[in-house]
Amino acid sequence: MEDPSEIDQFAHNPIREVGLEFSCTQTSSRALRNYLKFLTKSRTVEELHENIEKSIHKLNSLKNFRSCDVKVLPGDHTDSALVSFVLKDLKWWGLSLGTNTGTEGVKGTISGVFRNLLYKADQTIFEVDYKYNTGTYGYNFVHTDKLFKPGKLESVFTLQNFTEELDQNLFLDSYGGNFALKTNDEKHTFEVGKYFRFNRIAVENASETLLKEGLAATSKNYFCHNFHLDTTDSLTEPRKGFKLNVLNELAYSEDSRFHKFDLRLHKYLSLAEDITFQGTCKLGVIMPWEFTKLTLNDKYRVRHQKGFISLGSRQPPLNPTLRDKFLVEGDDLGKTSQLALGAKLRFYNVNFLKGIGLTPFIFGSLNCVDLENSESPRDCLKNHTRGAAGFGLRFSTRFGVVELTYSSKVWSKPGDVTAEFQILFED
Repeated sequence: MEDPSEIDQFAHNPIREVGLEFSCTQTSSRALRNYLKFLTKSRTVEELHENIEKSIHKLNSLKNFRSCDVKVLPGDHTDSALVSFVLKDLKWWGLSLGTNTGTEGVKGTISGVFRNLLYKADQTIFEVDYKYNTGTYGYNFVHTDKLFKPGKLESVFTLQNFTEELDQNLFLDSYGGNFALKTNDEKHTFEVGKYFRFNRIAVENASETLLKEGLAATSKNYFCHNFHLDTTDSLTEPRKGFKLNVLNELAYSEDSRFHKFDLRLHKYLSLAEDITFQGTCKLGVIMPWEFTKLTLNDKYRVRHQKGFISLGSRQPPLNPTLRDKFLVEGDDLGKTSQLALGAKLRFYNVNFLKGIGLTPFIFGSLNCVDLENSESPRDCLKNHTRGAAGFGLRFSTRFGVVELTYSSKVWSKPGDVTAEFQILFED
């Protein structure tokens, strides 16, 4: 890179032409030139320096190179420059482990990645995931082309086969795939896909409604747009900023015709040097098209939240002799809406905990899973809202942030299954 004193001295010197060359990489030079096309439009030394810094950041975001060295050489003409990138590729394959959390609890994933098979900084991933709480597996094939439209769009093609426990007596086997286009700033994702779905029901324990509505196979064609915005100051320990995710989905098939709106907002405030506030809002609404009915597979179910294993009323088992013999009685047939609000205070630099990487926190949460049955906000708060408050410890691992929580106070409704001590992965 250039010496800063020289940049200051010649900052406003004009440049008529900028050329690009790439070496020591198998990635297509043509694709990389299109990706860094903005660099060729630099017209002063200062602008060229700024665009080189931006180029290095964009090349690192491809996650295809282990090193990037840049040299600025004289061009073929007066007042021209040649920017030479020496790029060393990452190993063409790799293995990784990861975790995530959702309505079924903790999910562990092992992934095999193959890089640059098409010489376009592409990645091909084979994944196997296992959900500890339900004992179910999933299999994914994902191909990502980060230079689909260099500098503007990347594409993701996915094939999936997975089993999901929707409730204790209802398992969903899905087969299908999707194709998505993402903007390079990661704010917008447009996705279209199709899935074939088959339910498996524990008939001996199931309710009559579940047997009537859950046995038929269904399919789902859909198009969705996802907007994501992240202004936080850290990926793992944000102290300020916010994360916003907004999903709009349209589904159309013989079995599923609806519009789904989903919002997730996390807000962070630094109240003091060692105290951070985190506020969370989750809102979801599913609106069936006129004269149609939602399938059991498409509805919301709220599980593994702080203070609760599951929330919501249930249909009793068809066989009366089975009632009251299980921790969870009956079937959760799902809801068409949900609302969750949460608040958390994290305390850093607690002397005896900081040394072992633990961060204490206190929390409070409210959940409403049947907004459609609420007559007013007051009715929703009084008759349909659950809550929990407590404290816990959190620590970061290579697989994600783990929370050990104790809910000292829980406000539940009939049909809810509560929990005091829990191990959760932070969402």
